[in-house]
Amino acid sequence: MLGTQMYLLSRLTKKTIHKINQKYNFLVRGHYFIEDLRYNSDENSFVDVSSYPDINDLFAISDVLISDYSSLIFDYSLLQNRRIILYLSDIDEYIQHRGFYLDPRELDITRAFNLSELMDALFDYDINAEWNKTKKLSECFNENFDMNSEYLKHFILNWEQK
Repeated sequence: MLGTQMYLLSRLTKKTIHKINQKYNFLVRGHYFIEDLRYNSDENSFVDVSSYPDINDLFAISDVLISDYSSLIFDYSLLQNRRIILYLSDIDEYIQHRGFYLDPRELDITRAFNLSELMDALFDYDINAEWNKTKKLSECFNENFDMNSEYLKHFILNWEQK
C-alpha cells in the first residue's frame, strides 16, 4: 500500500479520524518502503505498528483488515469471523504500472474505490455476509495447499489460539 497508504492517510480529516476512533482501535502497518507514516491526526489516535515484527500477532487481535493489493489477504482469510476490505483507490494506475496475477475486482470481498466508500464499508455492513465473504475467499484460495503452505496454515491458525 505504498502510494495508496500515504494517499489514504493524508486524506483523513480530523472529523473522519474521530468517527473511526469511536468504533475502532486503528492499527496502521506501513509498507516496508515507508519509513515515516504521517497523517492528519492527533497524536496516538492511530497506532503505527509498522515496526512490529510478527504480523500474525496483529492478525490475531484485529477484527477487520483494510488492504490494497497485498497477498496477505489470503493469510488473513484463514482466520474465523473476520472482515476484509480492499481499498483500491489507485487501481487503474496500479494496473498500468504493475499489473496483477489476479485482479482484486474479481474477488467476492468488499471493495472501496474512494474514502467515502471505505467509510461506508467500515460502518454500514452485514457482519454475517462479510464473514461469509472472507470464508469463501479462504475456501477458494487456501484449500489446495502444498506441504509448505499447509505448514503455514497450521502455524497461523495455532497462533490465533494462543
